This record gives sequence, C-alpha cells and structure tokens, in this order.
Amino acid sequence: MNFLSHRNFLIYILFLQLDLLRVVHGFVDIRNIGNYIKDGTTQVYYKVKNFASCPFTECCNDDYVIEDWQALQEDLKENLFGQNLAIKLLTKALKSHFNKLNRKKPLVISLHGDVGTGKTFTSEIIAKHMFKEGSNSAFVHRFVAADFPYKHESHLPEYQIFVIENVKAALASCPRSLFIFDEVDKYQPGIFDLLTSYIDHHRILNGIHFDQAIYVFISNLPLPHISEDLKSLYKAGKVREQLDNSYFEDLLKKKAFDLKGGLKSAAIIEGNLIDHYIPYLPLEKSHVKECIRGFFAQYNRDPSEHGISKIFDENVVLDEDGIFAESGCKRIEKKVD
Repeated sequence: MNFLSHRNFLIYILFLQLDLLRVVHGFVDIRNIGNYIKDGTTQVYYKVKNFASCPFTECCNDDYVIEDWQALQEDLKENLFGQNLAIKLLTKALKSHFNKLNRKKPLVISLHGDVGTGKTFTSEIIAKHMFKEGSNSAFVHRFVAADFPYKHESHLPEYQIFVIENVKAALASCPRSLFIFDEVDKYQPGIFDLLTSYIDHHRILNGIHFDQAIYVFISNLPLPHISEDLKSLYKAGKVREQLDNSYFEDLLKKKAFDLKGGLKSAAIIEGNLIDHYIPYLPLEKSHVKECIRGFFAQYNRDPSEHGISKIFDENVVLDEDGIFAESGCKRIEKKVD
C-alpha cells in the first residue's frame, strides 16, 4: 500500500467513526438529513468523506453511476423477448432524459402487463447498466408488496411516510438513485400521494436534487383490452413489431388510474407526473421458447428443439385462442435448471 492509499484508508476509518458519532450523539438526525445537506459545513463534510472513502466503497459519482444506455439497449434486445415496443420506448426515454442539460423533473416510468412478460427483469437490466454494482448498488431502492403487508386504511399514513422518508434519505445520499416499486397492483391506493412533491417539476427542494433520479412503477394487473386488440390487429394483417405506442399510452393511463392498487386514483397520474406508460405485450409461443433457450444459455447448455418443446408443452398454458401464453415466461427458469 503506497503512502497516498494508506493516507486515504486512515481518513476513511476516521470518517466512519465520525459517522457513528454524528448519529449516536445526535449531531445528525438521519430522519432529517435533507435539512443538513443545505448546511455548507455538512456539504464539505460529505465532499471530504467521499474523497477519502470512494476508493474503498461505492460513491455517487461517474465511477459507480455508469449510465451505459447503449449497453442496456443491446442487453434488452438480446434477452427480453417479444417486447420490441417496450425496448424502443424505454431506451428512448432513458437517453432523452439523461441527454437533457436542463431537466425539470426526475424520469418516471410505469410498466404494465401480465406476469411473466419481463417487467421486473427490465428493472434489473436498468440497474445493471446504470450502476457499476448493478442491482446490488446502494443506490437501487426496490419496494415490493411485502413491504406494505397490512391493507387496512389505518396503516396508509404509516406507509406513505415510510415511502417518502426512504426517498428523501436516498436522494440525500445520491441524487442519481433508482427507485423501483414492484407489484404496485397489490399496494394500497393513495400510498404514493406524498411522493408528488418529489417527482414534480422541481430541480432542487430543501437542498436535495430531484431531477436526476429514476422512478419505475411495475404493475402485474392483466389488461384484457391489450390482448383482444392485439388479436384484432393480427387479423387485420399487422404484426406486433409494427405497433407503436399511440394507442397504448392513453389506454394504459386510463386503466392504471381505474384499476385497483397503488396507482388507483393516484395523484401522480392525475397530475400527469408519469412521463411514460410502457406496455408489455402478452407473449406468444415463439417468445416463450426463446425464454427457454435463454435460460439454457445461462447454464452453457444447448438444448434440442425437442427438449424445448417438451418443457413448453409441460409448463405453459395458452389462452382459449391458442395465441398467448397465460403466464408468459414465469416459472420457466426453474424447469430448466
């Protein structure tokens, strides 16, 4: 260890101890960390701390927040099957947001579709190419239905505060954070209402930067209209690769507002704060077979067509018209390993 790295290591240990003292002895109330970020001395503290600790731990800088959207696009094209429209919309939204010099708000995306169509997988790919540490990054914050177990309305204020305090603390630590709200169809309506101030058109509020974060909402509620309309388009001679989002955008916005769950009658929808509604179309037989091949490839195995068909026939149920797989690629991976 050379002198410089040795010095940095000692400074790093010192600031770890200072962290503990500041919290334990009440110098910093972690619940109100946003107020302290405004203070000039605290800003100096974090700058010095980051200088000392970044060689040893993840920091909110370009070394760790890599934002490689080209690699993300290639990854999705190679591994997300049957969702050409979603890939096109998502990569365009990400590139546009981060190429803007004067962003006014964070990027807010809502992913909609049946189970097994690739929504959660997509969120993992975003994390993978946004951060050096991928989904393990300290700046990726994932919420699931199990975080909000009680459905009685008396628990709603508690959950609203839980969400907002986590978001505030995360943004104070790293404005370039990624927030993933999975299974929002299982959340209580109104749970995101306190979040509106953080995803509205404010660049800085109470010393915290808001415009650099990404929020991803994932809903697994089936949208029957999409399946039926897809079938109608097929009958008219169109293929799914020709579809654009002009129709789906309005449909998803209306349905997300009306369907049960965390986005029902949500202020973030009513206030037009969700930037993109991205449809995940139901998967066909060919897409599920691609999933099976992809899972085999993860184990460096090259299955025969007979083996793929056998797994499909034993585990996948098609709808009454024999077109769409009812649960997409869900549960397929466990049949491969």
